[in-house]
Amino acid sequence: MAGTSPRGTLLLVEDDASFAFCAAEFLSRRGFEVAHARDLDSALVLLAAQRWAAVVTDLDLTGRQTRDGLEVVATAARFEPRPVIFVWTSSSATEVRQEAFRLGADLVVEKGSLWDLEARLRVCLAERPSRVASWPGVESVPVPGLTAGSEKTPESASAWGEA
Repeated sequence: MAGTSPRGTLLLVEDDASFAFCAAEFLSRRGFEVAHARDLDSALVLLAAQRWAAVVTDLDLTGRQTRDGLEVVATAARFEPRPVIFVWTSSSATEVRQEAFRLGADLVVEKGSLWDLEARLRVCLAERPSRVASWPGVESVPVPGLTAGSEKTPESASAWGEA
């Protein structure tokens, strides 16, 4: 990993090696310092090892519908400073989304465009400037329909494309 500053690090928790490689490479080329955990155990070790500006986790880290990404969310939410926490999943079940928000997720989005993930990360990180001062371009990335200060709650999920 390129650095240990809590302001410039992103933990990507994803069991699909090809997808994780693509996402990490994409985000790294855009100025993010990305570390990758393939499973719950390695994610918990990395979470404890340092502070993260952002944590992006898949919901199911085993391919068996275990929803162990929720444990990643709950663990990350206990740290101070608290990282931005995204659940990036292929599940669209409302109860799963509500549980992720209850445990501390800032946003739950369906897997899709890496461009969209980057834009949403930058918006959420811009709302927390003390955590991301070293991230390039955070304060100046325009994202149509997303503005700093917008509420991201289960009730407002439709405004964020999660309904």
